[in-house]
Amino acid sequence: MTDKQPLQHILSQIRASDQSCSSDTDALTVVGLLAFAAALAQFDDIRKSVVLKGGTVLRMLEQGKLLRSPTKDLDASLLCEIDEFTDRVETVVVDTCNEILEQTFIEKMEFFARYQENEHKRRPQDNKMYEFKLECHAQIKPVGRPMRANENRFKFEASTDEGVDDSLLIDFPNTLCPFEIRLKCYAPLQSLAEKLRAILQKRRYHEQNIKDGRGVSDGNFPPRHVLDIETLYHHCIDQLDKLPEIFREKCKVKKVPLSMLAQEYFDHEILWKLVEGECQKYDRDFEQCKTIYWTCVSKVLG
Repeated sequence: MTDKQPLQHILSQIRASDQSCSSDTDALTVVGLLAFAAALAQFDDIRKSVVLKGGTVLRMLEQGKLLRSPTKDLDASLLCEIDEFTDRVETVVVDTCNEILEQTFIEKMEFFARYQENEHKRRPQDNKMYEFKLECHAQIKPVGRPMRANENRFKFEASTDEGVDDSLLIDFPNTLCPFEIRLKCYAPLQSLAEKLRAILQKRRYHEQNIKDGRGVSDGNFPPRHVLDIETLYHHCIDQLDKLPEIFREKCKVKKVPLSMLAQEYFDHEILWKLVEGECQKYDRDFEQCKTIYWTCVSKVLG
């Protein structure tokens, strides 16, 4: 990158390209999120340890189309120990983010971050820890403007113990911002397998809640997974023969019991009610989402 650019010019470009950005505030959040990713990529050891995934990757693949509720998160899988990663990120990334913003924009910008390690994720069946997460809650704002609660805020969440398939990684497709982001991310097929596994994990939490008398939670039936599966399917339709093996390996890593690899655990009236509502909200074809979902489920169940 050579010449600095006016921030407003970039915000306008992002708003024109990304349907989920309805305001400059939304677009500035995207700038902060992608600046953080660009900062991670500046260091060889961090770059080799981080694999991006989730809604932001899907947003880039779809070049800003609004296909479901927008995300303000940057999710990643770690290929190293959490402590090793945390020590490096906390000491270098904020300063590097501010350097990138200084090199990119005419206006002076400020980047802030607060880190916390999250160790409370447990397996319902044995109550043992199964993963660690590092959360970074970050904000970006022009210099001189007061910090407003939750404005321009995003979350970076990095997890260990994800069972990343190195053969199913691609270069992160940054389509929205003028930062060089030399990071790898999940290829669509790996993302599809993880979405299917996540649905089973949520269902397992639901079954445990019922067993423990805690009742039903809509949070255990995330409709975005079904909508994302329909989107990802079109990016990897010619690779679906590989899906069962990848899916089962991800279930194995997360200790999803083989007894749950059955159609009944992918089906629930609450899930379909929520999916139908999301389809209406984002002008998606409910029947097509449902058909493609069951096509993928049938594939992994054989």
